[in-house]
Amino acid sequence: MRLVPKIAYRHIRSGHRFGFISFTSILSIIGLALGVASLNIISSFSAGFSKSIESKLASLDGHIRLTKYHNGAGSELTRSEIDTIRQQLEPLHELTALVPYIEKKAIIRLHGFSEGIIVYGVPEKSLVEIFNLPEMLVNGSLEDFENGLIIGKDLATTLEADIGNSVFLFDIQRYIEEGINKGGKFKISAVYKSGFSEYDKLLVFIPLEQARSFFELPGGASGLIGMMPDPQYAAVTDRAIINILGFSPYVTSTWIERHSTLFNWLNMYDLPIKLVIGFIMVIAVFNIAAILWMTIREKTSEIGILTAIGFSSHKIRYIFLTEGFLIGLIGSIAGLLISVVILILQMKFRFIALSSKIYFVDYLPVDWSPIHIFIFPFSAVLLSIVSAYFPARWTKNIDPVEAIRYE
Repeated sequence: MRLVPKIAYRHIRSGHRFGFISFTSILSIIGLALGVASLNIISSFSAGFSKSIESKLASLDGHIRLTKYHNGAGSELTRSEIDTIRQQLEPLHELTALVPYIEKKAIIRLHGFSEGIIVYGVPEKSLVEIFNLPEMLVNGSLEDFENGLIIGKDLATTLEADIGNSVFLFDIQRYIEEGINKGGKFKISAVYKSGFSEYDKLLVFIPLEQARSFFELPGGASGLIGMMPDPQYAAVTDRAIINILGFSPYVTSTWIERHSTLFNWLNMYDLPIKLVIGFIMVIAVFNIAAILWMTIREKTSEIGILTAIGFSSHKIRYIFLTEGFLIGLIGSIAGLLISVVILILQMKFRFIALSSKIYFVDYLPVDWSPIHIFIFPFSAVLLSIVSAYFPARWTKNIDPVEAIRYE
């Protein structure tokens, strides 16, 4: 070991006339470790939570929807309009899928229970390509979808429904507008659970052709759902669609626009938490500066001796900078190890559970990121060096003659 780092290392390990200096050093390392660990854990949890919600919303809603401006009769897309739109958007390679869908309000009834729902009539392939239902199924399969319907877990619990049960659907919108009470009988083929209580209570999937027959929309659709490889570029693709189709008579909306309030909430809660945790690390870094300052005051005579035997002021400053670096490094590595252990345990055992009715997920998910894992320890070490610089710089004011006069 080189001489300067060796002296710095011995300073950290050695005892002091003032015992609280060593104790404060330990507290600074612990505080720095807790700050780094907390920032890593909070960032990974926050990123995992946001990513999980975004993934589910993008799957259940689709990345982009295209409909007509006006509502009511005549607001549906005709078969010729669908074909024309698809042909015009074919050069837009950002869209990996563009499928028609029917969205209608209805009443579902079983075992004497009735609930208001939203019916999605979709092609069978879209259950995989767009809605990602295979990963959400908790009962049944998609094989019988052409002869049945898929309901959410919360709705199944309310209706006391099971696979194979026959339910009645009533077109409530037609009853309100025309006074005609039209119903149909469907068999439950699968049950899904997205984690979003509102979706799991309201959203029911039926085959597109059955929806067209039930709601009397031969060849038509409520709109088109588009998907893309990266949902974060939905806004860019949205503008490209407008440039191709124009502003009328169609309107587009992205999955981010439809859930802007939720995303604003996610962004709003994330920053204050990180700031509060960051202050823990900053306080620990200031403690390092205070410790080095007290150490310098205590080791004044030793600094004088080192100067007398030929140590330059640069080397002496380097000793205390190295002390700050070692304290920061030890605290950062300890914090990194603590955070990694906790995150791995959460990924494996999911011991931090959540209420899906409030937080949309059953447990707190983790999203690993090199930035989250290494940027905070690196920043802590860098801040430790910076905080050590100012007390180390003061050593040049020490007069070696005065320092060793009474030794």
